Amino acid sequence: MEMWQIWAIVAAVMVAVEIFTAGFAAICLAIGAVASAVTAALGFGVKAQIIWFALFTLFSFVVVRPIAIKMFFHKDKNARKSGVDALIGRVGGSRRQSILPPIPGASPSTATTGKLSRRTEM
Repeated sequence: MEMWQIWAIVAAVMVAVEIFTAGFAAICLAIGAVASAVTAALGFGVKAQIIWFALFTLFSFVVVRPIAIKMFFHKDKNARKSGVDALIGRVGGSRRQSILPPIPGASPSTATTGKLSRRTEM
């Protein structure tokens, strides 16, 4: 087995590891391994392959990783909250709103007017 094939296998394993982890660390190692595979395929020695692996991995950690983290783990303050995050600060109780039109002559209530109050008594 040639060295470029070994580097390609290392890169594939690092991509597989990255699938199961968060933080984009393994993908940076995979980028370095791809650079080393290209270096090995061009016929350079082991010393050059290790240097290119180190350089491209360092480049990935310094440049690519921060960009990727901003893209995938950004916190948009204007984004609509969902799930448990949407419940923070809410008061318990009924939040039903009627879809029926108001009944003529009936007293207005939350069921007939469709207005929601901050807190409903049980």
